[in-house]
Amino acid sequence: MTPLLLGVRHHGPGSARAVRAALEAAAPAAVLIEGPPEGDALLPLAADEQMRPPVALLAHATDDPGRAAFWPLAEFSPEWVAIRWALANGAAVRFIDLPAAHFARADRGAGGPGPRRRRRTRRTSGSTRSRSSPGPPGTTTRSVGGRTSSS
Repeated sequence: MTPLLLGVRHHGPGSARAVRAALEAAAPAAVLIEGPPEGDALLPLAADEQMRPPVALLAHATDDPGRAAFWPLAEFSPEWVAIRWALANGAAVRFIDLPAAHFARADRGAGGPGPRRRRRTRRTSGSTRSRSSPGPPGTTTRSVGGRTSSS
């Protein structure tokens, strides 16, 4: 079987429709989605009809919850569409990226550089959102549904 790579640059309805159409046409046995593998165990929750976007996957350092990252999913997110398609069609679905613990390192020793966070800015529908990546090993990952979340 030849792999099919879908490079999605835009988080929106058009991209979500294109992903759904490509998955329908290719009918893959497995779907891999950008995200931390610690979230794999949470993917089946997306099949529950009561799980409705907006939802997010949250990862944070257990000793410093302020060092966190989230992966938001809306109904029109290509990732959400791919997850739901895979679950509905019996395809294996997994996140494929570095573990959340590897996105940033911290050196808290005297004179050290302090925490380093990779910041990514995405422009969506005229607004700008920033996403900070999580801290060192010892991170916790969980799904958060609804508009607000707390940890």
